[in-house]
Amino acid sequence: MAESNRARHTETTKKPKKKKYKIHWLRIILCILLVLTLVGGGVAFGVIKAMLEDIPSLDGASLDDYEVTSYILDKDGNYVDKLHAGEYRVPVDYKDISPNMINALTAIEDQRFWKHKGVDPIRIGGALVANIKAGRTVQGGSTITQQLAGMVLLDRQEKSYTRKLQEAVIAMQLEQRYSKEEIITAYLNRSFFGNNAYGVQAAAETFFNKSAKDLTITESALLAGMIQNPSKWSPINKPENAKSRRNVVLNQMVEIGAISESDCARYKEEPIVLGEFKSSNKTDGNFYANQSFIDHVINEAIDILDIKDNPRLLYTDGYVIYTTLDTRLQSYMESIYNDDSQFPAGDSQSILQSAAVLMESKTGAVRGIMGGRNQTGTRNLNRATQSVRQPGSSIKPIIVYGPAFEMGMSPGTVIDDYPKTYGRHVFKNYDHKYRGLMTIREAIKNSTNTVAVKTMEQVGVENCIKFAQNLGITSLVSEGNPNDLNLSSALGGLTQGVSPLEMAGAYGAFANNGIYNKPYVITKITDKNGRTLYEHQTESQAVMKEETAYMIANAMVSVVSESGGTGTMVALSGRQVAGKTGTTTDNKDYWFVGFTPQYVTTVWMGYDQPREVRSIGSAGRSCGPIFKKIMAYAHEGLPTENFPRPSGIVSQTIDTKSGLLPSEYTPAEYQKSEIFNKEFVPKETSEAWALVEIDPLSGELFTNKCPGAPETKVVLRRAIPWQENIAPGFTPADASLEEPTAECTIHANGIAVGDLFLTGSGKYSGEKLASVELFWQEYTGDGVSYEVHRANHSGFTPDGSTRISNTSGTSFTDRSPLQEDRSIYKVVVLDANGNRMATSNEVAASAKTSVNQPTDNKPDDTKQPSNNDNKPSESEGEKPFSNVTLVASVNSGNIVLSWNAPGNGDYQYYIFRSENSTVAANSLNQIGASSAITTTSYSDTAAESGKTYYYKILVVDRSNNEQIASSNTVQVNN
Repeated sequence: MAESNRARHTETTKKPKKKKYKIHWLRIILCILLVLTLVGGGVAFGVIKAMLEDIPSLDGASLDDYEVTSYILDKDGNYVDKLHAGEYRVPVDYKDISPNMINALTAIEDQRFWKHKGVDPIRIGGALVANIKAGRTVQGGSTITQQLAGMVLLDRQEKSYTRKLQEAVIAMQLEQRYSKEEIITAYLNRSFFGNNAYGVQAAAETFFNKSAKDLTITESALLAGMIQNPSKWSPINKPENAKSRRNVVLNQMVEIGAISESDCARYKEEPIVLGEFKSSNKTDGNFYANQSFIDHVINEAIDILDIKDNPRLLYTDGYVIYTTLDTRLQSYMESIYNDDSQFPAGDSQSILQSAAVLMESKTGAVRGIMGGRNQTGTRNLNRATQSVRQPGSSIKPIIVYGPAFEMGMSPGTVIDDYPKTYGRHVFKNYDHKYRGLMTIREAIKNSTNTVAVKTMEQVGVENCIKFAQNLGITSLVSEGNPNDLNLSSALGGLTQGVSPLEMAGAYGAFANNGIYNKPYVITKITDKNGRTLYEHQTESQAVMKEETAYMIANAMVSVVSESGGTGTMVALSGRQVAGKTGTTTDNKDYWFVGFTPQYVTTVWMGYDQPREVRSIGSAGRSCGPIFKKIMAYAHEGLPTENFPRPSGIVSQTIDTKSGLLPSEYTPAEYQKSEIFNKEFVPKETSEAWALVEIDPLSGELFTNKCPGAPETKVVLRRAIPWQENIAPGFTPADASLEEPTAECTIHANGIAVGDLFLTGSGKYSGEKLASVELFWQEYTGDGVSYEVHRANHSGFTPDGSTRISNTSGTSFTDRSPLQEDRSIYKVVVLDANGNRMATSNEVAASAKTSVNQPTDNKPDDTKQPSNNDNKPSESEGEKPFSNVTLVASVNSGNIVLSWNAPGNGDYQYYIFRSENSTVAANSLNQIGASSAITTTSYSDTAAESGKTYYYKILVVDRSNNEQIASSNTVQVNN
């Protein structure tokens, strides 16, 4: 019945036609006379006409001239939030309103709606009779069209004859201009239903969590009954009143044939069941779901629509805003940011704040935004999009290494890591460690400041700033004073800072083959009529070569995947993750920015009023865990992707101390495969290493005065040899690999440290060491003297505290040796002016053993006991320190020497020959020096027949180049 009623009076819905029409004054006057009769007054025709002279015109008026709520939708087109000022309204078309609602409304408000021409004399007469019988006003005579006329053009609060007359006239004009469907639709879109719901769609959502087209008969009856007095018949505040009013409407629906009496009786028994529609995005407590994202959407929409001068329009003009929001990811981010246990503790002054952005790498579509922790309202400070903070080292890929790679450098480019002074400023590493010549890959992995500064210096500050600006960093200051055109920018020391959103956009270009897509959150905006006002067009720009982007990404993978990297704690199993930490020098701001081929995430921590954060040890261990949780969740179910390697990238093994091709001398540990843009692959061979002859005792360059054979050693050759005065106190780790800068100094007089060979014997009384006798050969020179030094530990440096005697002889007896510890002895040679010329080896005498020999100069706790150690005898005794026995024989004119090794170590033997019984261990007497002697025999083929020779052996431990023993002297008659 309801459908037939509606079909009988339905016309095709269309836009209002601008048609000319003639006012039928006679009809109007007759109706007005009838109205005046009802209100108890007869008014002259002239007075009526005068009242109509001020009637508002329909020209320029619109049935949909009202505030309309704007909607925000997520990436899938689902409702997220609504924006409205005073009125929550969502207009709908006639076809989107349930027929049940149309029937309920006409039944209670205007049963002859489909028949009259705007004013219903029968309804007016019926109302008049009812009011007279009741003695008061119990019914109104206004039709739906008259009520709409009052809504559109008149003040409905005014109660006067003039307004009633004007309302009737306007109603008849509306009927001539608009269809019945348009009139009843406009009425239902304008009506107030309480609870801030304006219009039938808003009411259906508010009370039943459904669309207007889905309203049932009982729901429609309830809503239709509320229109005249929403507060009195509210199902929320006054459910009994609401039910009673609903049943009245159901009775009226029986009268118009919309429902049967039996159905009506059944409907009256149904309870009122309300929905759970959220009137805002507010959830439990004071937390607002999606609010950080929504706040940024609002700001961006105001810019796109160019309504900065009247932003209220965003809340009243019925826009539908389609966004990039992924509510699943946003909700997860919010669960982290509302959990205080996920964050380091703040101080007593304020909470430690944080912000995060999650963005698609390939598109720039932002999927989640956290503007702060524990957000409790709308339009708060959005730290992810509105705050700019110092980025620390997280800016290095953007402002240093990106432009450097673009100009031909690579992860294999080598820079010397040591502090360099610029004016009055010295840039230092955060860990105060300096590694010397290192590749840029290692510098990125270890977040090495000195390399970043020196790289920017080579590339040029202006080039670096321009590159960063092309990556969407808009806060850089390149003019005025102060500005960012200085080397401090390499370490994130910027005039203003950067926002997490812009950092995400910049890093996205590295993940996207060098294509920068400006981050965005709005995909489309339509007006209340569905007309598209804006549609996102990706702002893509090729800001670097794809080879540059790949090398940066690949180098930042090392930060996460390689031992020693500052971001190893964020690794995702089975996925390539590239990232960079950032910490300001004053520990006020902490960052982790990283990406995969699918997503980019930025995490920042700090106080709103910048000051040192004492509760954070490092960016990796504070921001890193938040980053990892977000990225792990975002990648659930996604296929594994690696960064695509461009065809212009090639691999080449390089010397990591020069960045060039390895030479024959490059040690294996300093050879590594590295990637390059094929246009800049190194072709030159490294000259960073050389093979030189070193004196094994002094470690300096071998000269013709050095005894024995030289040691050939591969050494590092810096372009500028390291000198302590370059950066006092900051010697790089690889300085020890450098080529010696001086010739051997300890053999300048033909004898060296250890060449003054010290021997001796200890005398015991029972277990007590009674005395120690020391012997050494004479050191040639005028005015030579000797200092005897004693200590209780090996490896000591002779000084005033260890000196026990000064003598010009070549022997000394210590009659007061140490009784609780070993007595360790050294002899120092002084020239006539008291300058030291040489130092002997060490010898030791134990307080509780009779076996004593030259020490190997190792610390006591590493020294192995000799197999010859034994308990001292009860009687006095002595034993020489030397335990190498030399024997000789003559074979066909050659003198064959053989001896025993002093132990199980790695030894080199120096052989000395003299025609005097006292064999001086110096370069003039050394034989067999052309090669290192490591066996325990030697044939002297240069000995002349008929001569008498004396031989002696000195033993050197090859592990530390220390002389540890000497042999006896043997006489041979050839």
